[in-house]
Amino acid sequence: MKEMAKGQQQLLNIVQELSQKNVIQEKKLAEATDKLETATAKLNSVAEKIDNRLDGHDGRKSTSKSSASTNLSEMTLPPLNKLGKHFSDGLTRQNTFMDGVGVPHKFKE
Repeated sequence: MKEMAKGQQQLLNIVQELSQKNVIQEKKLAEATDKLETATAKLNSVAEKIDNRLDGHDGRKSTSKSSASTNLSEMTLPPLNKLGKHFSDGLTRQNTFMDGVGVPHKFKE
């Protein structure tokens, strides 16, 4: 009987320890989720500002007298849909090289 009670007590101790570890892990997960949500909100805010700038609605008053002039940011930043094309082109060129006369060749994998 003593051995059975001792075994039950050990089992109860193990269950309690695992329960405590589970609570700690849940707290860490909740903290990480909060940090992720905060970072996502910040990224969304920055993305919205970039979209507004690319659309020309950055909320700032233009300091130039001429309405035909463009901001430097508008000249240097391509629209987001063109960025995707640039990344795609870069990926397709990743495994190619040019020979001496400018002919692309695929690397053998």
